[in-house]
Amino acid sequence: MKLYEAIKGRRSIRRFKPDPVPQEVLDRILEMAIWAPSGMNLQNWYFLVVTGERKDALVGLASKSYDYIEPVLKEVFAERPPVVEAAKKFFSRLGGAPVLVFAFYEPTRERPETSVQTVAAAIQNLLLAAHAEGLGTCWMTGPCMWLTRLMNFWVSATRRAWQSSLWGIQMNRPLPRNASRGGWCTKGSKARGVSRELW
Repeated sequence: MKLYEAIKGRRSIRRFKPDPVPQEVLDRILEMAIWAPSGMNLQNWYFLVVTGERKDALVGLASKSYDYIEPVLKEVFAERPPVVEAAKKFFSRLGGAPVLVFAFYEPTRERPETSVQTVAAAIQNLLLAAHAEGLGTCWMTGPCMWLTRLMNFWVSATRRAWQSSLWGIQMNRPLPRNASRGGWCTKGSKARGVSRELW
């Protein structure tokens, strides 16, 4: 799969088949994640892959994070209530994903923003690699607020849970992205996209 095809073809998936993901596939994807650039070349990321019974227990805890984001969803999608209901259903089981991956960062002397961007770059690599392997993923941050304390028992009290993602074989093929939502725009334009103006 060519890089441009992977970038344009990747979608956030919210319904997964229960089929397990082979260990060798997980290993390949995680290796690609840590080839990401990192602030000051510190590479201070840490990934925790959870499957099986522990994953099922974590899904139960993560579902509680829906209560936190529900007010925001209701405001953003005030004219589309079905979206809010779909989100609630998704959070109840996290789409049935067979794999949960949590990304942490180890605090350093650099600003926290440096570590956040470092982990975000690794997550993007991870998502694209998973897509290249034929897997669906969904990048989430909401569950982390509930799981950080529990994760500290498994990982380290110094590490910070920042991102999480779901992996698995997607149940449905997502719709193509609306091409009108991106592109070039001029300074002062209300259109979303990339400005070609020189500042």
